[in-house]
Amino acid sequence: MSSTTTRAGLIIAGLLGVADLAMLGSIGADGGPPVVVIALSAVLGVITLGAVAPVWRGSRPAAIAIIATRSLSALTAVPAFFVEEASSGFVALAAVLVVLTIAAIALLVPAIRATAPVAA
Repeated sequence: MSSTTTRAGLIIAGLLGVADLAMLGSIGADGGPPVVVIALSAVLGVITLGAVAPVWRGSRPAAIAIIATRSLSALTAVPAFFVEEASSGFVALAAVLVVLTIAAIALLVPAIRATAPVAA
């Protein structure tokens, strides 16, 4: 799994994991996400960051874990688009994170595809 595509996806996913952890700084911010969402995002960020190195070394299950955690993290951002109390800054951040998540997942999907058996 050392392709350039996979590496790019891992870098984006790693940065998104760090962003999830950075959201801990927004606890109590006006117009920010609820504490439960921030805590869940932080846990998902830790799992993502823990799976980056194994995927870099070729672990397919770790790639699946990153795709799952990034998907769940993006889902936690979706309510920002529908809640009136969400500040415009958090809505914009949620939009950027969702787009980057889609990009990371698209780049990582080839890493989890099973290799086709060679015909004898």
